[in-house]
Amino acid sequence: MKTYNNQKAGQKDGHYLNEWCDAIEKGDHIINGTGTKHICTGTSRNDKDGVEQVWIVETKKDGTAHLNRKEIGYIKWDGFWEISKY
Repeated sequence: MKTYNNQKAGQKDGHYLNEWCDAIEKGDHIINGTGTKHICTGTSRNDKDGVEQVWIVETKKDGTAHLNRKEIGYIKWDGFWEISKY
C-alpha cells in the first residue's frame, strides 16, 4: 500500500494527478490538495494504455473507506486525467 501526496505536488514528496493516477492500485491512499485523505476503491485497466479509470473515496480516521461519502472518479481521456462526470 502506497500513499500519494497530491497536496505537495511539485515538491520532493509530492505527486501530480497524472503521476498517482497512472501508478495507483486498489487500497492505496491519496492526500488531496486540501489535506483530506482518500483511499482507492478500484481501477480499470487495459493492455494498451494501462490505467484508464480510478475511483477514490474519503477515509475515516482509521484509514478505511467512509461509506457515507461520494466516490470520486477519474478518467484518462486522450492521455490526460480528468474528473469523471457520472
